[in-house]
Amino acid sequence: STQSTGIDSLTQEDIKDFRATIDFTSSVSITTDSLTVRAVTVLCGDVSSTFETEDVTFTADITGEELPQKVVLIHEESGSEVEIDMSSTSYSTTLTVSHTLSSVYATQAGTYYFSVTYSSGLVATSNTKTLAVLKKCKEISTPVNTSLEKVDQTGGYNQVVTCLPDDPDNSYVLLDSDSTSIFCNTSTGLYNSDYLSPCLVVVNST
Repeated sequence: STQSTGIDSLTQEDIKDFRATIDFTSSVSITTDSLTVRAVTVLCGDVSSTFETEDVTFTADITGEELPQKVVLIHEESGSEVEIDMSSTSYSTTLTVSHTLSSVYATQAGTYYFSVTYSSGLVATSNTKTLAVLKKCKEISTPVNTSLEKVDQTGGYNQVVTCLPDDPDNSYVLLDSDSTSIFCNTSTGLYNSDYLSPCLVVVNST
C-alpha cells in the first residue's frame, strides 16, 4: 500500500533530508532511503510609483535547483500575463529576471507578482507589489520676475514661486504673498488653484 504525508507550508526548517521508518512488528522495522526537500523562493523587488506614460521595471530573484521552464509577470486585477523570455538565460542558483512595462497608464496600476513554473510541474509565486500610477498636472508658466520650484508632498507636489534675487539695478517684491504655492494632486492630475503671484519691481523714489 502507499502512504503519504505532507508539509502544508514549507519553511527554512524543512530544508533537510527525510526518511520514513516502517514498523512491521514490535521488533521489526525498516527505514527508507532519504528524500531531500529543497525550497524554491521567488522574491519580487520593490516597485516605485511612476507617472503616466513613463516606464516601470519589475524584477524578481529566483532561487532554486534548476532553471525555470516558465516565468510570468501577472497583473492581479486584470489577470493579464507577460511571459519573460528565458531562452538566453543560463542556470544559476539565484537568478534575476526583469520585465519593463513601457508607457504605463492608470489602468495598469494595482497588484503584481511573478509566477514561476518548473519542468516537474511545481509552480512557485512571489510576494506581491503594488504599482501606483500617478497623473502629472499640466505645465504652468513661470510668473513674471520669479523662479519656480517643484517641492514633493504627500499625495502630490507643490509649485512654489519666489522672487528673483535683487541685483544692482532692481529689487523685487511679491504682488500677493498669499499666492506663492499651488498643489498638484497626482491622483487626479489637477491643481488646487490656477494662480501664482508674480513679483513686482520696486521703484526707487529718489
